Amino acid sequence: MFQLATGALRLRPGWRGEIAAGPFGDAGSIRESVRSLNGRIKLRGGMSDCRAMFARASAVVQMAGYNSTFEALAAGHRSVLVPRVYPRREQAIRAERLATLGLADVVHPAARPEDLAQLLDRPRRGPPTTHARSVIDLNGADRAATVIRRLARVVIAA
Repeated sequence: MFQLATGALRLRPGWRGEIAAGPFGDAGSIRESVRSLNGRIKLRGGMSDCRAMFARASAVVQMAGYNSTFEALAAGHRSVLVPRVYPRREQAIRAERLATLGLADVVHPAARPEDLAQLLDRPRRGPPTTHARSVIDLNGADRAATVIRRLARVVIAA
């Protein structure tokens, strides 16, 4: 995915980017690509929370992990998802379903940088309160807390 994203940046000299290597990402493997883009890209290693970065981004290209995908949706992005397809298909299934709902575009990890650049030429961002929130309930933590409080009252009353 990193190579795909840096390849798309090479095709669009006016673009700048940030790469967030997650807690298990191999940031070292892409340092040369980052250097070759002459300061047009920042590498951030070991990130586990991308909310602030997504909030200031005009577009998001990402794998289709659960947390980052929903952080991008909450920030109002129609992400380009590059799901992991091996050894498990969980990310590919999530990406396909979000694409079916019109909330994301999906490219295969072996896609060409030209294909990604064309998707990124389209508007990628809308207000966070629009389509994603009308289709997907993003308040799971609040709902879980309500259920836990209700269960705790039942246990205490018993």
